[in-house]
Amino acid sequence: MTNTGHGTLPRRCHVILLLLGIIGMTGCSQTVARFGVATDPGVVPSRSDAIVGDSAKVEGKSCRVGLLVIPLSTDRIDRALADAERKSGGLPLYHITVRQTSWFTILVNKVCFVVEGYTRTPVS
Repeated sequence: MTNTGHGTLPRRCHVILLLLGIIGMTGCSQTVARFGVATDPGVVPSRSDAIVGDSAKVEGKSCRVGLLVIPLSTDRIDRALADAERKSGGLPLYHITVRQTSWFTILVNKVCFVVEGYTRTPVS
């Protein structure tokens, strides 16, 4: 019985698709802004909040996905900041960094704004 090569075709296709995916994928991350404090409107953080208490890292995201060059959603910094503030439980955020991350393939792309900050739980 001779080997007709039928078993090697799927293996070759997987290798070719993997190589095309690796070659066709690229991404980056860059810092957009840094600032000291962020709160909800009407909330005034006290100086002691920034000094005492346990700190916890909080991250908020807002992402946009696209197919080819057509965006299917929107990404906005204010949505990422609102997500981080929601996760902080209403506590002010300190030492905030805003980054934009992105990755692209031949067909699909994703761009996100990421807000990272720290909360301080006031000591009673």
